[in-house]
Amino acid sequence: MKLIKTTALIILLSLLFSNNTQAQFFKKLQKKIDRKIEQVINPEENESKNGNDDIAENSSDKYNNNYRNYDDFVTGETTIFFDDLSGNEVINQHPNKWRTTFSNAKDNSEIIEYEGEKVIRLGSRQGISPVITQNKDDYLPDSFTLEFDASFSANSLDQRYYIKFYDLKNQKDIVDDENFYNDFTFTTFGVTDDLTQGTLNGAEYYQESPTPVWRHIAMIYKNNEMEIYYDGQHIFHKGDIKGNLIGITISRSDISTNDRFLKNILIATNN
Repeated sequence: MKLIKTTALIILLSLLFSNNTQAQFFKKLQKKIDRKIEQVINPEENESKNGNDDIAENSSDKYNNNYRNYDDFVTGETTIFFDDLSGNEVINQHPNKWRTTFSNAKDNSEIIEYEGEKVIRLGSRQGISPVITQNKDDYLPDSFTLEFDASFSANSLDQRYYIKFYDLKNQKDIVDDENFYNDFTFTTFGVTDDLTQGTLNGAEYYQESPTPVWRHIAMIYKNNEMEIYYDGQHIFHKGDIKGNLIGITISRSDISTNDRFLKNILIATNN
């Protein structure tokens, strides 16, 4: 009976409005009718929604705006550099395709076997840059992607990786002043550029994992903007990046003594 009365009311009101207003008004009322019908047909399902579609829609929009689907990330078609450590790497020796930013007699980067595969163990306070001979003074194009897997040890405070967009050893004298300050810090659950931060799963503060974990980090640089993903989840955007990005250095903090491992490092471009 209520549905019959409501339908009759729609017909009556539709005669009192102009065509444009009528269409909009009818559309809104029709949605309410549909929701009422759905509540009658599936009362249990609607109870779980608390009968408030507007709140559900707003929450969904907020989530999608902050954590994009990984379909947004597409690896560049042309490989500039890739190291899956499947070549002639020797355990306890320096990785073949990398140079260190400075020597550390007590703790140099090396190849080790971890969880049944070869990985780069990054030395304390040490950074590594890929050995690229083609366009060695500026091998990053205007649009590129960077991906790698980074491990975070269990119950270790202040675990941090840093990425700079120049080779700290071979490009330091030619990097421009604006790029000099393009520095991203990666932690177990987030990333920051020292001004803003993005975190996984809505976490507001840095956290440490109770067990060792690998994070797949993916970055897109295009049109002077950077998008960063953790394990397939978009968590960070930085726009209006200044300077000419010319190379890559990945380093780590020295506060924690726990090992940090890197693998599957890929730089690619669509240019």
